[in-house]
Amino acid sequence: MAPRSPPRPTPPKRRPRPPPIYVYERRSAGRSVYFLSLLAPDDVVAAGGLHRAAVMGTNASAVTLSTDSFLPNPLFLDLVHEVVAAVAHRVPPVARAAWFQRSGEMAIWDGRNLHRRETDEAEDVLGHVAVRDGAIVEGTYAANPDYTPISARGLFRLPELVFEALMERLRALRVPLVRLGGEH
Repeated sequence: MAPRSPPRPTPPKRRPRPPPIYVYERRSAGRSVYFLSLLAPDDVVAAGGLHRAAVMGTNASAVTLSTDSFLPNPLFLDLVHEVVAAVAHRVPPVARAAWFQRSGEMAIWDGRNLHRRETDEAEDVLGHVAVRDGAIVEGTYAANPDYTPISARGLFRLPELVFEALMERLRALRVPLVRLGGEH
């Protein structure tokens, strides 16, 4: 059997851009809480409100974003991991890395740091997959519980295919209507 050729070449490595983040304020008991989301106001209106899973997390400030003031939302992270598990094998740089690795376990990094080293922070690793014969074994994605969308290296940067799939899922979320009062 002839050796397989590597996946199609991709453009030179460049760091993905961080996504635009929208800040939504909620005041309660004279205190403001700031919700961060990838959804633009038009998307939020179309969904009937800001779905809990569409909130990346909360932040103490509307202006300053740091690891000290940001609290990630587990529902959002679960959604990110579902999307990565579904599409990682189709992401060209990930498929290429699997081809070169050939076998074993492979980390899937977000795009905050192009020059990855073993000493890099686990919070930038989305998860791990099994690699066999130069390809990702589907269904083997294991989410990294330490991953966070905001780290010392800034805001997360997902490969375009992952980001597009995530945005599609976020835009499909709908806020259930709450009925107040008697029966309707």
